[in-house]
Amino acid sequence: MLSISAIIPWFRTDCIILQLYVNRSMDRDQISEDLKTIIEPYVIEKEKLQTLGDEVDLINDLQINSAHIVDIVLDIEEKYDIMIEDDAINRMNTIGESISIIHEKVGES
Repeated sequence: MLSISAIIPWFRTDCIILQLYVNRSMDRDQISEDLKTIIEPYVIEKEKLQTLGDEVDLINDLQINSAHIVDIVLDIEEKYDIMIEDDAINRMNTIGESISIIHEKVGES
């Protein structure tokens, strides 16, 4: 008979592996929904969130200021447990570019 202490370390390892699999298999639609939730507090005109397409510019179309872009990146890094380097942040101009970078980083983790 196995003791609970013998089972728990295996169980935790199994859960971690499952979480990594879930993160890696995340699709663009799920990332898009998550990103919409993350940026929502920083968008003044909330109705613009209803028609988010890949071409929507974070600064010009959604009027998110550069200080809030930093907050969004920090929120994304925390949500997905990833690190987004400065060069990637500079490429996150549109919703589509942001989704692609997040998708790429999640696949690396």
